[in-house]
Amino acid sequence: MAQNSLFNSALKQSSAVRRDLDAFAENPAASSPALQGQISASLTSLSRTIDDYSETAKKELIPAKQEKAYERIKNFRAELLDYRRTFDHLKKDREDS
Repeated sequence: MAQNSLFNSALKQSSAVRRDLDAFAENPAASSPALQGQISASLTSLSRTIDDYSETAKKELIPAKQEKAYERIKNFRAELLDYRRTFDHLKKDREDS
């Protein structure tokens, strides 16, 4: 897959995860197991897309484009970490309620 389409895919997946986490955060106690499963699967998929994007970036021949991709990857990885922490926190809140 081309670098641009991997970036766009990661961007869409990141937005979808954020939307699902927001829905879960609105009412953790009433959220369905299906939503939690969807979030978990989306986090895994986003992680794989970021890994694929990283592999593609390593093969980029133009230094400026490679640096831009590396910066985007760094940002995606930070978002992913934040999403996982938020998800774990919300699951804990759900279990405690």
